Amino acid sequence: MSPFDTPDAETCGTILTIDLGALVANWRALQTRAGTQAAAVVKANAYGLGIEPAVTALAAAGCESFFVAHLSEGVRARAVAPDATIYILNGLLPGSCGRYAEHDLSPVLGSAEELWEWAAFRAGGDGCAGGAHRATRHDAGPWAGAGGVPRRQLRCLRTEPRAARHPGRRDALGCR
Repeated sequence: MSPFDTPDAETCGTILTIDLGALVANWRALQTRAGTQAAAVVKANAYGLGIEPAVTALAAAGCESFFVAHLSEGVRARAVAPDATIYILNGLLPGSCGRYAEHDLSPVLGSAEELWEWAAFRAGGDGCAGGAHRATRHDAGPWAGAGGVPRRQLRCLRTEPRAARHPGRRDALGCR
């Protein structure tokens, strides 16, 4: 019995066996086709395969980056892939920067508010300066419908990083 089996697996009547070798083979094929390091999206409990067994198998095969939906999934992935880069697609929950840093997780920032909170946290030296990365969903315009951070706010943060710590300064600089 594997460490990922549930206690009642022998009494279920029907057992589904997941072929993690096929999962790894598919990831390797996509990576070869891409010609670069490929990440794995393992949100929604690795689409039913189980985050822990899927991430364990993929990390052992050389996968270095994973995308999950929620912070809780990131914590689970981190437990079995301590050296991987793990991105949280649903962004940054207000006041949760410390949890991201604690588990070395990288939020995919999808709003100006998330961007400013993350930048302020990083600028404040709260243990994250050398830690988690961040990714930013850019605003691709009204036709895209996915939202994201307007480019003018990204430019403002690059040119005035101290504005992250001072909301009034953001307004004065036109960074809102």
